[in-house]
Amino acid sequence: MINKKKKICKECKKEKYIFSKGKCQDCTTTNTLKQTPLKKSFTSIRKVTDRKIKKDKVTKEKRDVYFNHHIKKCRFSEESFKPINNPNKSNICHLFDKSRHPSLQDNFENCIYLTFKEHERFDKLLYSHEFNKIEKEFKNSWSKTCTVLKDLLYLCLENTVFTRAVKKYLDGR
Repeated sequence: MINKKKKICKECKKEKYIFSKGKCQDCTTTNTLKQTPLKKSFTSIRKVTDRKIKKDKVTKEKRDVYFNHHIKKCRFSEESFKPINNPNKSNICHLFDKSRHPSLQDNFENCIYLTFKEHERFDKLLYSHEFNKIEKEFKNSWSKTCTVLKDLLYLCLENTVFTRAVKKYLDGR
């Protein structure tokens, strides 16, 4: 068992068991009520610059044009051929994701049409680089997808782990 030794409290100068920051429990609890507020640097929120606002607006406009174009064209899943009656953004599956590949985010070729469940499964396999599983599960749309991936790979300005994995897979195919 550990024996605690009494020490001199920095606040009241009495010999007591030290609780926190060299102070006894009495001094620590009474001083917490008198504490000064946090410094301004900790409580302030960073200002969003005008430049960032303009950039985000341009990006949103590009994506809106992209999605509106594809929502008008989307009629059925390219995998299961199930009709998609009320298409929305969840039916448009980016092959190169928007966040890591901004050079391709609004490229009209960078997508396939899938149902929501197919889209979830496809993204999970695609972004975990499990191309062989996609090949088995998405037999109807994978060959078209590979053709599009190959064409877009040379237009992509970003060098990511994903682009390298796609290139390696397509070269070995």
